[in-house]
Amino acid sequence: MSFKQFKQLLNNTKRKVSVKADDYKAFKRQYVMNEGLKGKSLAEAFCRHFGVVDYHTISMNNEDADKYIRKTYVGKTKMIYEYVTDEVLYDRIGFKRP
Repeated sequence: MSFKQFKQLLNNTKRKVSVKADDYKAFKRQYVMNEGLKGKSLAEAFCRHFGVVDYHTISMNNEDADKYIRKTYVGKTKMIYEYVTDEVLYDRIGFKRP
């Protein structure tokens, strides 16, 4: 099985995620001071921080992403796809780095 196929297989794993309002506020403060200054979008930083895969946010600007995240995730429990990074596959599962 190739690296890409294995990653897609793992990314089809679902789990529950619950984002509390206080956790989201803390994330936003951290985002503004760190990742926002580096040019990362709010949606990308949210997905990485909370381990979420949500392709609806890819083309959203930060204002629209914030509204969508608040409406969809904050204060709710959702079944979402697990986000698996390349580092997980390399370090934990044993794929060799290119």
